[in-house]
Amino acid sequence: MRVRPVHLVVSGVSVLAGVGLAMVALLLAGWQHVPVKRFEVRVFLTAEATTEQTGDAEAVLARVAAVTRRTGEQGYADLEKSYAESGDTLPESVTPDSMPDALVITIEGREIDCAPYAALDDNPGVDVVRVAEFAGGVALSATEC
Repeated sequence: MRVRPVHLVVSGVSVLAGVGLAMVALLLAGWQHVPVKRFEVRVFLTAEATTEQTGDAEAVLARVAAVTRRTGEQGYADLEKSYAESGDTLPESVTPDSMPDALVITIEGREIDCAPYAALDDNPGVDVVRVAEFAGGVALSATEC
């Protein structure tokens, strides 16, 4: 059987028309493209966290993405900058010494799944796990895992 160029053109046009109709049907049904978002997972450590507890928490995070350690001083500087950009004044009760060290990973996806961080619940060196969604360098929302 010989395939003629006309048949290929007709087949191609049919495929494109089918895809176009499918997209129109999806859009009319309410389907929307879900954009990829940037999330930052911060694991705040207790002041009493041991090297072993910190290492265990770091290992859990490393299964998901590269881990960065942020000291309380670095966290304070970030918070101070954030408050300054919003025109607010940082409360006097917040000092570099009051800020905990944190382990941080950044991930991209359509949604966040806290399941990979469930193992951190049993780690006495972990105070809290917070996830923030970012857009354009600004935190849009934050939640605890």
